[in-house]
Amino acid sequence: MGLNAVLAWKYYEGKGLRKNFKKAFIYMEASAEEGDVDSKVTLAYFYKKGIGTKRNIKKAISLWEEAAEKNSPEALYNLGVHYLQGSKKSLDIKKAIYFLSKAGFQGDADSLEILGEIYLFGRDIAVNESLALKYFKKAAKKGNALAQRNLGSMYYHGEGIRTNYKQAFKWWMEAYKNGDVSSAYDLGLCYLDGEGVEKNISKAKEMFAIASKKGDKRAKEELSNMFIWENLKNRSPGK
Repeated sequence: MGLNAVLAWKYYEGKGLRKNFKKAFIYMEASAEEGDVDSKVTLAYFYKKGIGTKRNIKKAISLWEEAAEKNSPEALYNLGVHYLQGSKKSLDIKKAIYFLSKAGFQGDADSLEILGEIYLFGRDIAVNESLALKYFKKAAKKGNALAQRNLGSMYYHGEGIRTNYKQAFKWWMEAYKNGDVSSAYDLGLCYLDGEGVEKNISKAKEMFAIASKKGDKRAKEELSNMFIWENLKNRSPGK
């Protein structure tokens, strides 16, 4: 990292120097002009968010393209997301897949996960569960929590592969450990029904409670049903 990039980050983060986004932009631009690929990607982010300068998506795209020519995974990812989630004018699924595939080839887990979603849900393209499974597996093995959750769902529902509750539980647990709280609901169901793991009502309650606290209405309903059922079982005859 060159001096200009170092100063840019110091001004941006406020470490050693008073935080100043305008100066961060100036030094990051200088570093990018020196040819530093990472600085070009960061400068693109500044233009996208309007940090230290006016928001300018065209400039951001131009910088991503320059960095992408140097095979920057982050630039390739950002271009892919831009063409996937941009305005109707910029939406281009073929370009999105092209850039995300190049980033994924370099091991970018987020790009691999998005490719999995594109093929699983048919984002302006034919559904292809086999390809979705392939990309989710690659991203899941790299620790991407969302890919792990989606992979668990594919094993559970038998999408693109034979139903396997043990694998479903395994990947949902991995997703949960990696911070995906949504997977707590799925784990709760596994514990409740004994699918892929030994039946454990206490663990089911624990997982439903965790998911419920994060606003999962399904988990809240499961807890309510369990409470009602337990009260009915504990009632004395005639009451």
